[in-house]
Amino acid sequence: MKRKSLLFIVVLLLSLLLFSCTEGNTRQNMEIFIKDSRSKTILPEGSSVDVVKYKIEGAGPNGSKVAFETSRTSYTLEGMVIGSWALTAHGLNREGVAIVEGSTTLNLTPANNKATIVLDTLVGKGELDLTFKWDSKKLNNPNLKLFLTDPLGTRSEIKPDKIDNATGSANIYRSNLASGSYTIQVELYDGQIKYSGFTEALRILDATTTQSTINMAINENPSAEGSITLINQAGVPVRCTITGLSTTTKANKEVTASLSPTNASLNEISATWYLDGNKIGTGTKINFIPKLGSHRLDVVASTPKLGSSGSTYLLFEANALGQTGEPILNDLSFGKDINLEGKTDFEFTSDNKLFISSTSAQTLQLCSISNNTITADTTYDNQTAPIAVTDITNLYFIDDINYLMVTSSKPHKVIALSYNANTNTLTKKLDNNSVLNEEMKFYGSNYTRPIYIPTLKKVISSCDISANEYEMRYGLSILDPFATNNKDFIYDWRNFELTRIINCTGYTSTPSGDNTIFLDNTFGYLGEVDFTFMGATNRIGVDTLTSEEEKLKDATAISFIDDTHLVIGKEDQLIMLEKHFPYPEDNYQRYWDFTSSIPNQDGNTPLIFLTNYKTGYLYSINKGSNNITTYKINGSTLTYCYTTPLNFIPTKARLSADGQLMMVQEEGTNRLTLFRILLR
Repeated sequence: MKRKSLLFIVVLLLSLLLFSCTEGNTRQNMEIFIKDSRSKTILPEGSSVDVVKYKIEGAGPNGSKVAFETSRTSYTLEGMVIGSWALTAHGLNREGVAIVEGSTTLNLTPANNKATIVLDTLVGKGELDLTFKWDSKKLNNPNLKLFLTDPLGTRSEIKPDKIDNATGSANIYRSNLASGSYTIQVELYDGQIKYSGFTEALRILDATTTQSTINMAINENPSAEGSITLINQAGVPVRCTITGLSTTTKANKEVTASLSPTNASLNEISATWYLDGNKIGTGTKINFIPKLGSHRLDVVASTPKLGSSGSTYLLFEANALGQTGEPILNDLSFGKDINLEGKTDFEFTSDNKLFISSTSAQTLQLCSISNNTITADTTYDNQTAPIAVTDITNLYFIDDINYLMVTSSKPHKVIALSYNANTNTLTKKLDNNSVLNEEMKFYGSNYTRPIYIPTLKKVISSCDISANEYEMRYGLSILDPFATNNKDFIYDWRNFELTRIINCTGYTSTPSGDNTIFLDNTFGYLGEVDFTFMGATNRIGVDTLTSEEEKLKDATAISFIDDTHLVIGKEDQLIMLEKHFPYPEDNYQRYWDFTSSIPNQDGNTPLIFLTNYKTGYLYSINKGSNNITTYKINGSTLTYCYTTPLNFIPTKARLSADGQLMMVQEEGTNRLTLFRILLR
């Protein structure tokens, strides 16, 4: 009996010991490690993708559960039940929003107690709300092309929800977008002509609206060169610099832009480059050839980490590749609404816009030149114009007071219109009760053309021929935009007869505006209108004498180069004349004496002289040789600089007030060709 009791006690002790050993081995410490597969990126405003803490949850054997938050990327849990565990971790931003998650399973044993959770899935869905704005004055028929590339790389076109032409704005709103990095590509058109474009990275977060207003640059000034930043809008930038490209560069010449990161390894960065919204290449370095004009260079960069896309842009100007003062051919396209049919004329405004008149279309158009394209801002016809536009013959713009002088042939008249650059409108300034009087009609005229006297802001109407039974005389009408009454506004042509000028083939005004010279190349005669003789309030027309009348026969162009020196162009030479008064007691008499001549380059025949006294250049538009010859004005002399070929026969040409734009018209087709002039 004692033996049985002892045996029972021994068995019981062994059982308790065995149970005790088994129970002690059912729990084990668990080590958890967090790996964040994502990086910093562009965010909705006010949000953050910077993970500041982690929420870890687990489900194990026999209904065991665990849940806790930590800011550490490694953590040890003590006394966890041995067995299979399903672990999930969420990365929380500073607002407590879960933005990334990951999961794993661990078969917990004494030999296997380490779990690594990779945060490799972005959480939830969000919204996108973007507004685009542009200068509504510059576009008549704006439309947008938008392309959105999702986190999987799928690119799809999306339509704007609303376009407001009046305010120059458009909006897109999309909901239920999967969280992650996206790329938005936007192109702004006026009709079929592209005016602006950009590409940017954006980020969608769970239960958050990514909202932004983006201004579309149309000829926007270049941004500052040097260091740029890939911003994530949460204030945690991936910092880089772009090297090799400044805010001004040469057009039609290859340039290189490089991306240099400061807080990431260059070999782990992927970058895609866009010029004006169009993809031009990939890599941390890009070579491209920009055309003449303003451009926007975008770069979208990322690392292999999840959601790491960021973007930035650089605005730069591609200038003419040429020498100072040289006209450089510019690629030019036209909006479909530009009218160049029939008899046309064109003229630059003070803000480098362009007026174009067309007799066939019966329109007067105010046009912008932007991104190498001419588009019509305003089109006037006979119903909408402040004047009849049917028979416009010539346009002349007075920069100082923003007046467009218009002449017409049926009947012969000159009309002054005030140009408002802010509203792109014209207002007729010819009224009996205002500063200017009504339309000026020229009696007996068979041709009219306004001539602007710069400093004094006067306009001469040329080619008013008075006829009687004895002779024909060349009369002039003087127009004074600042006159206070009708009498002073028009000085009748009878007071300004130039008796020797019958066939006026050219005219020019001095830089000071004191005098205007008229050329009759049939006989080599000159006629002069003097605004300073016997006081500023007196004007006089005189027949100027010259000892070189034979030399001036068949001359084709004339221009002052200063107040007392003329250049007159012929087929074989440029003739220089100097003004003097041989008889001081006879103030009515002027003489222009030959001083020198220079040979025309390549036998050019000047059609038109375009002179810009501010920049000091004279341009000879040559017919026959079909080219442009550039001369530098050095005091009273000219120095040859360049010859620019034309691939057409020129018929008209205009130079902008700042001397940076030249427009030349082709004979027969009326096609316009734009040249840009680099002035350093």
